[in-house]
Amino acid sequence: MDRHQSLLELLYWRDVRSSGLLFGCSLFLLLSLLSCSIISVLSYSTLALLSVTVSFRTYRGVLQAVQKSDEGHPFKQYLEKDVALSKDVVQRHSDAVLSRIDGVLKELRRLFLVEDLIDSLKTPLTFIVWTQNIDISQNIFFCASLKKESHTGLEQHEAPAVFCSNRSQTHLKQLIKVFRSS
Repeated sequence: MDRHQSLLELLYWRDVRSSGLLFGCSLFLLLSLLSCSIISVLSYSTLALLSVTVSFRTYRGVLQAVQKSDEGHPFKQYLEKDVALSKDVVQRHSDAVLSRIDGVLKELRRLFLVEDLIDSLKTPLTFIVWTQNIDISQNIFFCASLKKESHTGLEQHEAPAVFCSNRSQTHLKQLIKVFRSS
């Protein structure tokens, strides 16, 4: 219950500092993923974290040498924590994951082997709606990039239309004509 309560405090912004820090880091992560791959974002994030910890450790070491104090390692409390996973925790989580995988497999079997005709017909409709939404979002981002560009040289933007559906290609060509006329 303690984790649930702390999560609610973060979501309801009861502690503005930690909620703002979490929101800012999440926003930065999403914006980073917008321009870089997930591997690059993870690599640069770990590199930044390592740079901060090494700099802090060096700073504290120099400060201890100048003040001639013996405070020890600045991350000592974290280094002494036990991070080993117990068999019970691993077993409990693997049982939970296994039960979810079993549920998904049973549902997929039920849908693809047509246990219920209506539910099985809803599945391809859902996939069609998803693909149409992806095409629509591609068109929106494409039009936003067109709006940023100058109206000359729009021919170079006709090439991405090859990767869209026929209906999307028609919409894109109409949008290009609208941008050319304005």
